[in-house]
Amino acid sequence: MRQVNAGLVRNRGIEFEIGGDIIRTRDFTWDADFNIAKNVNTLVELHPEQKQYFLRYDKFNYEFGMYSIEGEPVGVLYTGGRFKRNDEGQYVLRATTSAAQKQNFGDYMPIIDTEEKVVGNFQPDFTGGFSTGFRYKTWSLNMSFDYTIGGDIFSWTNLWMQGSGLAAETAEFNDNGINVREPVAKGGGVHVVGVDESGNPVDTHIQSWRWYQYKSNYDNDGVLYKRTYLKMRELSLTYALPRKFVNSLGIGLNSASVSFVASNPWLIYSACPNFDPSEAGSNYLEGGQTPASRTFGLTFRCMF
Repeated sequence: MRQVNAGLVRNRGIEFEIGGDIIRTRDFTWDADFNIAKNVNTLVELHPEQKQYFLRYDKFNYEFGMYSIEGEPVGVLYTGGRFKRNDEGQYVLRATTSAAQKQNFGDYMPIIDTEEKVVGNFQPDFTGGFSTGFRYKTWSLNMSFDYTIGGDIFSWTNLWMQGSGLAAETAEFNDNGINVREPVAKGGGVHVVGVDESGNPVDTHIQSWRWYQYKSNYDNDGVLYKRTYLKMRELSLTYALPRKFVNSLGIGLNSASVSFVASNPWLIYSACPNFDPSEAGSNYLEGGQTPASRTFGLTFRCMF
């Protein structure tokens, strides 16, 4: 085995921050701070003998994973299988021919495209955060937030939830007002609009159990999501005991306060259903994430 210095990676970024007091009076203060950053990551060159470097892959019937490709940001994502779509993004469907196919799907079934394709990149477009605080006399309220805009991530959670019938969409009502789990013959099934192999419009219903099992098995593109999120990272509400009361205690206490503190209290927005992208770290694949924990507590602070 030979080890070589195989690549040159370049990072160029810019960061902007603004903050200060928005309102300041004798009894009331409102301050805020906002930050946004953009990093342009590029794999400038690899070893002369190769133009791309394989980082990692996973597989469920068809492979999906991450490459580093010369001239691109590190973290190019690819898939090896998906439901076929035309250039307009419409599903391309095949008419069922056998009795078994009609029973399992309906009048049409999806076509599987097995050409390996680049589908996204893990690197986000922007990252940042902001914080704000309010003070009124002896009360203060402080909040901090962070966010990511862009970047892509695969989700095992959504793959398994769809395939096992645990996802909400596997039990929703279709355009007929019937639960999709009901047979197509009774008005159920997933409403699918697309074209046939000749480009003719198709408007049909497909048995939901088969649609979602097929989707989880073969449609890797269907579990690729944007990493965009906005999260309240911390919230605190503080009451400072009046100085006159503190001094009256006669124990040498200069100040005292009590605070209610909440960590990770609110995932305000997520482009990823059923999991928290802020907890995915540097992984290109969300691999069955344990739900993020919220913590709540009281803090007593005394200064002598």
